[in-house]
Amino acid sequence: MKVLITGVTGFIGSHLINRLINDGRYTLAGMARSKEKCRDLAAKGVEIRCADLVDPNSIKGITQGIDVVIHLAAMMRFHAPWVELHRHNVDGTKVLAEDALIHHVKHFIYVSTTETIGPVTNPPGDENSPYNPTYDYGRTKMESELWLQQQYQEKGFPITIIRPTGVLGPGDHYVSLSTIRAIAQGKLSMMPGKADKYVHFTYVDDVVEGILKVLDNPGVSIGETFIIAGDQYVTYKDQLAMIAKLTGVQLPKRSVPIVLAKMYVKMIEWRNKRKGIDDFFWHTSLVNDMTVHRAYSNAKAKKILGFRPRFTLERGLEKTIQYYKEQHLI
Repeated sequence: MKVLITGVTGFIGSHLINRLINDGRYTLAGMARSKEKCRDLAAKGVEIRCADLVDPNSIKGITQGIDVVIHLAAMMRFHAPWVELHRHNVDGTKVLAEDALIHHVKHFIYVSTTETIGPVTNPPGDENSPYNPTYDYGRTKMESELWLQQQYQEKGFPITIIRPTGVLGPGDHYVSLSTIRAIAQGKLSMMPGKADKYVHFTYVDDVVEGILKVLDNPGVSIGETFIIAGDQYVTYKDQLAMIAKLTGVQLPKRSVPIVLAKMYVKMIEWRNKRKGIDDFFWHTSLVNDMTVHRAYSNAKAKKILGFRPRFTLERGLEKTIQYYKEQHLI
């Protein structure tokens, strides 16, 4: 069976392809914009197919001879312009899926996000929670989910939708790096509000395990949506405290009202924008996030797929921080 992974050089994709190489049960192909970045993968027997999500002509024929597509490639930026997010995450997904339809791909696994659900009033949320995305990134993933579900219902397109929570691990140079670096460098002088709402992160190896469970079990996963999440969600304050402990710094004991925290962060956000810096931690939207719950249930994936996460949040943070230190990122 031949499996095509898009986003093969990305954060989750790089972990997934190496796990599959070591597993040795599938013939592998990777979609990337350049073969230069994939020399090591090609040397390990991965067929590299060059294409770009924003270039529809490059995608034509990309799924020929492919049995399963695992679609990971996306623009994962919370504050990117809507037009760019839509081109990558919606238009690109549609062109890829249409090519898969033409070439009779047996299983199209779409890696989405719990950001399609967004905040939940009564945590944990699950696969039946209503759509409530607060970021344009989540809105574009929701739009692609709805379109793919329509293709399944109307054309029998064999899809599975996977929704990981926030993902942390070696190779993430966005959300986790920004957050951990801010704490490690002592830049958080006061806690925004009570920081008592839940947040949910899953270690990348557990996300890969969830994807493999779907890949190995098409009979029970086609037509379904699964949240892939660690067993543990904690308050923002507790997660920041874990980071502080693991990086050897003192978490601030004082808190500041949310409205004042937003005013302070807004100044930093404005200054960063003028310098062309998109630093996830220093956006007022994160202060807003700390006033709502983002916690989700993995019960369905456990029951149907036999999914069992192996990493606690603290162990995942520990391995991630170790990687950042080794790379001199913090």
